[in-house]
Amino acid sequence: LKAIVKAAGMGDPNANAFLGIIYYNRESFDHAFKFLSNCNGTTNGEALFDLAKCYEKGEGTTKDDKKWWTILNQSADLQYPPALHMVGCAYDEGTYVEENNETAMKYYLKAAELGYVHSMNHLAIMNEMEGNNGIRNLMEARKWYLKAVQTDPAFTKVLDNLTDLNNKLRPIEFLLGRIPKDDSQILKFPDLPDILWLMQYNTLPFGGSGIGQKLGNIFHFDTRIIVIKFLK
Repeated sequence: LKAIVKAAGMGDPNANAFLGIIYYNRESFDHAFKFLSNCNGTTNGEALFDLAKCYEKGEGTTKDDKKWWTILNQSADLQYPPALHMVGCAYDEGTYVEENNETAMKYYLKAAELGYVHSMNHLAIMNEMEGNNGIRNLMEARKWYLKAVQTDPAFTKVLDNLTDLNNKLRPIEFLLGRIPKDDSQILKFPDLPDILWLMQYNTLPFGGSGIGQKLGNIFHFDTRIIVIKFLK
C-alpha cells in the first residue's frame, strides 16, 4: 500500500484511482475526491464513475452537472456497466439530455450484456411498456427478465415483473397457437424470422370479434402496432 500511496503522490493516475475508490467506498469523500480528481488518464472505469458521482452529489467537492456528465460518459466509454446504465437512465428520463428511448435502450443493452442486472430489468421494462420507437416486444422483455432473475435471484422486483408479464402472455400465446400460418388475418413479412409476427390493431379487415380486437382487449394497448415474438 505504501508503494501505491507513493505512486499516487508522484501523479500515477491508476494509483490515484485505486486509492480514490477505497476512500469513496468508505464514504470518506474529501479524501476520495483528492485522489479521484488526480486520476486523469486512468483506464479504471469505476474510479471515473465515482468521480462523476462526486460532482453529481457534491461529495468532497461542489456539484457540477457538466463535469458529472462528461466524466460519466468517459466511464461509460470504458464499458463500466454502472456508468453505461446511468447514461441510459439519463436518456430514458431526459436528465441533462433530451429524452431519447432508442439511445437509452442501446446503453441499457450494453450494460445488460455485461451482466448488469439493473440494466436487464430496465431493458425488459422498456420492451414491455414503451418499446423501441413505440413498438413493444414482449418476448424480448421476458428474455431480459429471465436473465435478470438468473443473474440475481434475490432481485425480487424482477421476479414480480416476470410473473406479471407471463400472466399477460399466457392467453396471447394460446390464441396465437391456434392461428394457422396461412390465416389471411395475419400480416406475415417474409424478411422476418418465422416466429416474429406483426399485427396491426384497428387496421386489419375484420370485425370486433377478431384476433386483433381480442389482443387489444387483453393488453389495452395504445400503440397502433404490436410486436409479439412467441415460441413455437
